[in-house]
Order: sequence, then C-alpha cells, then structure tokens
Amino acid sequence: VYHKTTNQKKHSILAFCATVDRYFTKYWTTVRVQEAGQEIGTQLQSAMADALADFFEVNRIMPAIIIVFRDGVSDSQRKSIEDLEVSALRNALKPETKLIFICVNKRINARFYLGDNLRKNLPLSNPPQGTLVEAKVCTDKDFYLISQKTNQGTASPSHFYILVNDTEGEPDSKAKIQSLCYKMCYLYFNWVGSIKIPAPIQYAHKLSN
Repeated sequence: VYHKTTNQKKHSILAFCATVDRYFTKYWTTVRVQEAGQEIGTQLQSAMADALADFFEVNRIMPAIIIVFRDGVSDSQRKSIEDLEVSALRNALKPETKLIFICVNKRINARFYLGDNLRKNLPLSNPPQGTLVEAKVCTDKDFYLISQKTNQGTASPSHFYILVNDTEGEPDSKAKIQSLCYKMCYLYFNWVGSIKIPAPIQYAHKLSN
C-alpha cells in the first residue's frame, strides 16, 4: 500500500502482483484506489478473484496453494491483517485451497555479525549472503534472512513472520517456506543477483509508485 500520492484527494494505492506460471516469472498485476492513509487492503478479495481468473485462463487449473507476501506490517498490525486481509483472501479461495501468508519487513533495527569481538583471531564481519537466523531471537513463526550481498557497511536483514500456514502439519513446512523466500529474492529482473526482499514485493512497490 502506497500513501504518498500527489493528487488533491490524496488516495492510497493498493498494488497487487500475482504469478501465473509455475516458475514464478510471469505476473498479473492490478492497482486499487483506497481511502487516504488506509494501510489495510480493503479490496483484496476482488483483486485475488481477478488474479485467480487469469491464472485459470493461462493454466486451465486452479492453484492448490496460495503464498502471499505482505510488506510493511508492524507487530501491532498483525491481528488486524489476519482479521481483515486474510479473511478477505479466503473468501476468494475455494475451501480446499491452502493459504500461506507471510509478513515481510525490511525496515528493522536487528543486526547480526559473524565472529567474536572478544577474540582477536575472530574479528566481527558481516554474515555471508543467504544467512538464516531462526533460533534464540525468533519464535516458531518468524525468522530473519540476509538475502542480499553486502559489499560495504553493515548487512541489514529482512524479517519474515508466517502469519498463516495451512501446510504447517506437512514435513519441513517452515524450511520449505524459508527456502522459497530466499529463492524469490533472485527473481527480480531489474537486478543481477539477489535483492533484499522477495521479488513480488519489489514489483508491487514499483507498481504502486
């Protein structure tokens, strides 16, 4: 959701991007106009329904699992997101369709370092690209990921919170989600290599702007 519009009414813009092929490279996109300052997506049900219709037109089959990356959700907003946005999305899905809803936040204060500051032979440095942090400072629902290569300064991780996971009972469910999140960071075609967040979020940023 983008709020910094320049027209007189100052509407907020909801950008929605959905992949329509098995390789996550072809997208269907739409934008919906909302009331100014409205962070909760109020037209997600119709957007999802239109995206599913386009997916069926391309593939002649409906998806078994829907994975949603939601950007910019603070801790205090998760309950509202689950009550309103997740419910709206489920209304557009068939009862048997499984949903995975992941909140992604790149503007965080957490930093991680490799090494030991108390040992001279192990100076502090940035963790390597692809570093996953899922213990000590995390719960069973969230994790940190450093997906981008850092050549200068301090590596800044992104935080992923699995708000909804209908595949939770399946083997290695969380590990598969973590792997997918990392791989999706390589699928932004305006950049060689990996970016900080999964590609659908970056495409939605460009679309809303």
